[in-house]
Amino acid sequence: MKSMQEWLTQPGGLATRLRQMRRAAALTGDRLAVDAGWTQSKVSKLENGHQLPTDDDLAVWARACGQLSATAELRAQLAEALGVHREFRMRMRLGQVAVQRDHDELARAARVIRNAETVLVPGLLQVPGYARARIEENARFYKTDAGEIDAAVASRLHRQQVLYDTAKSFTFVVTEAALRILLCPLSDMLAQLDRLAVIAAGGMSHVQFGVIPFGVQLRTTPQHGFLLLDDLAVVETISGETVYEGEEAATYAAAMDDLLAEALTGDQAAEIVTRAATDLRLKSRHSANPTKKSRP
Repeated sequence: MKSMQEWLTQPGGLATRLRQMRRAAALTGDRLAVDAGWTQSKVSKLENGHQLPTDDDLAVWARACGQLSATAELRAQLAEALGVHREFRMRMRLGQVAVQRDHDELARAARVIRNAETVLVPGLLQVPGYARARIEENARFYKTDAGEIDAAVASRLHRQQVLYDTAKSFTFVVTEAALRILLCPLSDMLAQLDRLAVIAAGGMSHVQFGVIPFGVQLRTTPQHGFLLLDDLAVVETISGETVYEGEEAATYAAAMDDLLAEALTGDQAAEIVTRAATDLRLKSRHSANPTKKSRP
């Protein structure tokens, strides 16, 4: 399956169309950047498919090129590219490496990434063992090629390099349940919690990690996890994956704000993570050495 960049830059693709519009208007990349109030690098990224445009970006581009009436068509083309590119079951049938590559493209293009999860650790924060358990589950559930598991895990872990891009900002919110539900071997879960404790304590200034503790009354019910990439919302369910924009994406952004408002961050979040790890270790020891009941 083509990557997102390939979809955007193919003949007739959205990025190709944007470049053609600029040239037809006799504008240089520098001139369009000035007119749009952008950096020249943003113009280059949009034209070369390295960054997904937003609806507002398309309107600004069309206006700068003197073709404001083309805005609706450009937006429809963006929606079509996203829809074709994110048919979840089809992509799963083509293999998990293609799925991971797709997510790589989206993560690299976004500047603001926010992720809320109810029972899972966010993909960008997963340690190798936890990530492998998730990929193996997908292989079993969607009947994908088991031979791709190693490559898919490597791709997911490679995507985490975006966390070190200080030009981006990241916000993660999980419920306390995500810290306690065992979805991988015990040793891997303990390693996962150790990593989350470090992140929660503020290891990276551009990364915020929050935990919604048990016992908190919420204004918004976290019915499922979702991912916000700039102005897009990506919602994954068991049966598929949907991309929302505009008002629908704004609804998810508002939900994220509500959830973050109820979450504990910093040292308080780290304490919850550490407590979950302590409880897990104690439970493991108890299971390994159950107390023998004395005979009456």
